[in-house]
Amino acid sequence: MATNIRIIFIAIIAFLGTIYPAVTHAFSVDTYAPASALASGRWVKISVSTTGMHFIPASSLRSWGFSGVENVAVYGYGGERIPDLLNKTNYKDDLPEVQTITTADGIYFYAKGPMKWNRSKDNRFTHTLNPFSTVGYYFVSDIVSTKRTVEAEGEARESDNAATTYTAMIGHELDEVYLSQSGHMMFGEDFRYTPSRNFNFSLPSKKDDSTVWMSLSFATKTTSVGYLDLTVNGENISGNSRPTIGATTGNNAANRIVSRKELSIEGTSLDLGITYSCSGVVNAANLDAIDLNYTANLEHNGTQTQFTLNSTAAKLANADGNVTVWDVTDPLNIVAMNTTATADGGLAWVNSYTGWRNYVAWNASSSFPQPQYVCAVPNQNLHGITDTPDMLILTTPVLASQAERIANLHRNGPFKLNVLIVDHNLVFDEFTSGMRDVNAYRRFAKMLYDRGNAAGKPLRYLLLMGRATFDNRGLDREMQSLNYPTMATWQTDDGLYENTTFCSDDIMAFLEDDSGASPAGDYCSIAVGRIPARTAQEASDYVDKMIYYQNSAERDLWRNEVMLVADNGNVGIHMEQAESFQTAALAATNDGKNLYFDKVYIDAFPLVGGVCQDARKRQFRLLDNGVMWWAYIGHGDPARLSSEGILSYTDVNNMYQRKYPMFYGATCSFQKWDGPSLSGAEIMALNPRGGVIASISATRSALITENGRLTRAMGQALMRRDDTGLMLPIGEIMRTAKNAIRTTNGGSDNRTRYSLLGDPAMRLVLPSNRVVLESINGEAVTPQTQVTIMARQTITARGYVADHTGSRISDFNGSLMLNIHDAEYSTTSTGIFADDTEGKPVTFDEQGSLLYSGRTQVVNGEWELTLTMPSEVTHNFRPAAMNLYATSSNTEMDAIGCNRDFFVYGFDTSAAPDTLAPVVEYAYLNHPSFTNGGTVNEEPMFMARVRDDVGINLSSAGVGHQMTLKLDNNRSYSDVSLYYTPASDGSPAGTINYPLPTLSNGTHTLTLRVWDTSGNSTSHTLDFFVKEGARPQVFDIYTDVNPAVTAANFYISHDRPDALASVTLSIYDMMGRLVWSAADTDRSNLSATAPITWNLTDLGGNRVPRGIYLYRATVKIDGEEITSEAKRIAVTGR
Repeated sequence: MATNIRIIFIAIIAFLGTIYPAVTHAFSVDTYAPASALASGRWVKISVSTTGMHFIPASSLRSWGFSGVENVAVYGYGGERIPDLLNKTNYKDDLPEVQTITTADGIYFYAKGPMKWNRSKDNRFTHTLNPFSTVGYYFVSDIVSTKRTVEAEGEARESDNAATTYTAMIGHELDEVYLSQSGHMMFGEDFRYTPSRNFNFSLPSKKDDSTVWMSLSFATKTTSVGYLDLTVNGENISGNSRPTIGATTGNNAANRIVSRKELSIEGTSLDLGITYSCSGVVNAANLDAIDLNYTANLEHNGTQTQFTLNSTAAKLANADGNVTVWDVTDPLNIVAMNTTATADGGLAWVNSYTGWRNYVAWNASSSFPQPQYVCAVPNQNLHGITDTPDMLILTTPVLASQAERIANLHRNGPFKLNVLIVDHNLVFDEFTSGMRDVNAYRRFAKMLYDRGNAAGKPLRYLLLMGRATFDNRGLDREMQSLNYPTMATWQTDDGLYENTTFCSDDIMAFLEDDSGASPAGDYCSIAVGRIPARTAQEASDYVDKMIYYQNSAERDLWRNEVMLVADNGNVGIHMEQAESFQTAALAATNDGKNLYFDKVYIDAFPLVGGVCQDARKRQFRLLDNGVMWWAYIGHGDPARLSSEGILSYTDVNNMYQRKYPMFYGATCSFQKWDGPSLSGAEIMALNPRGGVIASISATRSALITENGRLTRAMGQALMRRDDTGLMLPIGEIMRTAKNAIRTTNGGSDNRTRYSLLGDPAMRLVLPSNRVVLESINGEAVTPQTQVTIMARQTITARGYVADHTGSRISDFNGSLMLNIHDAEYSTTSTGIFADDTEGKPVTFDEQGSLLYSGRTQVVNGEWELTLTMPSEVTHNFRPAAMNLYATSSNTEMDAIGCNRDFFVYGFDTSAAPDTLAPVVEYAYLNHPSFTNGGTVNEEPMFMARVRDDVGINLSSAGVGHQMTLKLDNNRSYSDVSLYYTPASDGSPAGTINYPLPTLSNGTHTLTLRVWDTSGNSTSHTLDFFVKEGARPQVFDIYTDVNPAVTAANFYISHDRPDALASVTLSIYDMMGRLVWSAADTDRSNLSATAPITWNLTDLGGNRVPRGIYLYRATVKIDGEEITSEAKRIAVTGR
């Protein structure tokens, strides 16, 4: 991660105006054609590679299906790069008709290729190539009866101050290779193995006394300084001032220099010699571009002459009456010059328009380039969309069916969104003249947004269905080898320097007028997200995951839990930024206090061999238990987080937890989704059986200080509500945060490096309703009352479920889960030196250990729970916490709450005596079939159920009274209570599922000791034998229905709880013929695999006839493969 050394004084971030701007700036609706020109008629797409006059022969038109030339017109605006600045001046709508000259032989027209000449303040000209297209596209059609022609203007006369010379421009550039997988910049000739090269240029019409101005750009990646030696026509021009290219430093891809020289040349040819030398290791040495400017005599060359003048009067030599002069400054509004013949065989004119003007002089009898046929274009009409959508999905064709599933999820969901799905290829023809340019997506969205604004219903969401690519022109060989479609992306021009190159989807959110030129200050008008699926199966898996997350994800306390993970080093700034996220979330709204925070700060844990083993264990335990929001702040790269191993590439590829968090990574490049390899964020999100549900992270290097601003803003945005009182969709969370930190004075563009991987309209499982703790033992719980509960005290807590306005939901009936945590305490980190940076001890607060976990019922919106506190607490008079979650039994409603307005302190001496010890109802390893002394694998799971008449002690405050497991009477595990789950009926009982570490071969004993809240204990001992490589056992394969009517779920019971199991299920008819088969890899749910669903179809997708079928499964666990016995299932008629 790069360090931003600017000092920034940050005030409290104001969120007013971040949902929508105070004033919306939109083009008027009549800016957009009511229907596209492509809506009717025959259309053919053609391409040009250069700028200038072109000719379409009548024979070509006939071969393309047109009957003649009379009614055929040309449309489009060619190949020059479309600017990011979006204003009415440079906006071209749909496919404007081009002015043409039609003869019986064909059609003449002026076309723009992909090269553009840019004039500097000192009137030097350098070129740029369009980074989105190697050609310019036009369209021909027969839809008009009267074509646009070129009208003549200006004065046909000579002038004493007529221009007779102009600045001629020559450009050389080969785009052959990227030196980094980022940015638009490509490079040409390779000088590593051919260190000397010559480039020959002809200088037609050069004025005898004219010098030649040269601009040469060159890039290298080396370990030491390199030099360029330049010769012109054999003469060394470098002398003692050879162009020098420094060694490449840091993570930069290369160094690029631009050398400019004024050359004295005799004659009209220039032979430029370039020699590169370097004494170090040369990983790259490539020419970028050469530009030449010289003063040329204004004379016609016989075919076409293109020139630029800053004079209204001009005199063109060697031009007779057959030469036509066009002013092509505006290629869509070309003006022919009225000219007069001069005595010396030329043409003269005076233009009515002033300033710099572009001209082409051409002779119809000459030969001109002919456009290349591209394809026939079916009719389409995106401009004709009148029902403005809430959400636009742009998709690659292969993912269209999955885009439809997402659309239906929103159409049929509680918000009934109007969703429009469009093949992204269709957008290019109507909005960027056929070029595969990301601005097509943006301009299409802008049209919908402006029309929607006028109708009072603006576009709100844009989802891109398809993977990004840094190689927008398809020139990179590695990207070419990828066998999946990609979508156009916005990139910085620079691709060489780590701190300045990045990819962003924000350009498509910048829809206000005059936006696009200032990423730091532009307002995000809509929420944009991307699902970077490569295949239909990958997309289908992700949509399945989305549907599960929205409809079926486990309903418990994880839905309000936030895990903050922070890196070490950098003077503690990562921890301080994580703390700022919590502070901002808690202070943003009254809702913020309802989040529960867990912290994994690497600097607070010991390093073992440079790896934060304990921090890793805590992080993955929390992920297994479930967290709604997972934030990481620190160093990273595309494959991992933190150099201390908090998340390795192996971890990224093997996350199979059942509760999917939303990931926010304030780190570098973890979401670099436009290269040939999948980033860590993509792998986690596209994992069909685990990982994360969505991700907000940086596509390239990010700046540490600026990350802090975004992190604070994300904390505030997380707990904001929309106009209906519901928590914001994930795209709105990001949009709100980005708008809160935008600057209008040239600030950092760091925020635009962050993108959303996911559906922007999807909402988190964070409930909008609230569980309120009203009283404890009849005393109102408020910040002022300082209610205190004591050790061993029996308390009754009461409360209710409320909606977003605070009103009770009287028809809410269901269950409530409640955890009580001890008083908060302070931890100070070590402050060690890390990542070549100084550390700093940082003191932060954490909530105390779990004291109680239980359940009760919610009846008519109200709840009550009586419980007994454990006998040992920390006696620290700081706020304790009660974390609450309620779920309705007959509706989709749920609610969260977290109360910190009470204290746990003191000891209740009046508590009734309790001498009954807890009871261990059962205990075994791996599976209920385990018998004492049995054989298990080297990493077994201990499983038990315990109960008590008063309460099970979960507190870790007391010495010797913790729930423990002791192995072989010498090794004790004191974190067992973290793996305790309370009984669902609210009784003082629960289950323990504790994963044991790797054990040695041989005989072992394991003793569970459990205490109750009164200090009574019991123990239970198991004897067992560990055998390395012990073969898993499959006990049964079964289905949830038999006979099956619509579908059947199949499960395999085995003795590897929580293990990753690969299952292949096969269905056969009674003749033994394979009817259907499916394979899946998922984490087992304790002692049974995740279900495989058969929808009662055959391999061809057809419903199977009624009858009896056989089913059998092959299971692979821990490298061992086991095949089950065959069983029968009946299928009924429909």
